[in-house]
Amino acid sequence: MRYHINRENYHRFDIIEQNKLPARAYFIPFSTREAAGNTSVLEKRYISDKVRCLNGQWDFKFYSQPAMVPGILDTDAVAFEKIPVPGCWQFHG
Repeated sequence: MRYHINRENYHRFDIIEQNKLPARAYFIPFSTREAAGNTSVLEKRYISDKVRCLNGQWDFKFYSQPAMVPGILDTDAVAFEKIPVPGCWQFHG
C-alpha cells in the first residue's frame, strides 16, 4: 500500500489535531443486554462482538531524521520491525 506523507505538519505548532472525530464518552457496546450483563468489567473489551481490540504486534519503522521519511511510503518495499501494542517504541529497541 502506498501512502502520501505530509512532511510539513510535524513542526507546525499551530496544528494540534487534524482529521479527528469529536471527543465522546468511552463505553463498550454489546449486541444484547444479556451479553453485556454476563461479562466482567475486565473482560468486556475482549468479549464484545462490537469491539475489535487492536492490541498485538504492529509494524514499526523508525527514521532518525524527518528528511529520511519518503514522500510516498510504499509499505510493500519497507522492511518493518515488530513492536508490541500497547507499548512505547522507545522501550523496544
